[in-house]
Amino acid sequence: TMMFLTIYSILLSIPTIVAGFYGENVALPLANKSYSWIITIVIAILLMILCAVFLIRKDWWK
Repeated sequence: TMMFLTIYSILLSIPTIVAGFYGENVALPLANKSYSWIITIVIAILLMILCAVFLIRKDWWK
């Protein structure tokens, strides 16, 4: 149970981290465009998929 919860908490923390960068007061690329949230969501989903693939390949996700 704890491994299951740990894996999902790792995967669900990625979108929070990515979206948090756009909340900072720094000039990020494409931050002023109308489609910047779509790019943010795509980046978060790609990172979640990469993390899931990594966890599956290491046999940590069963």
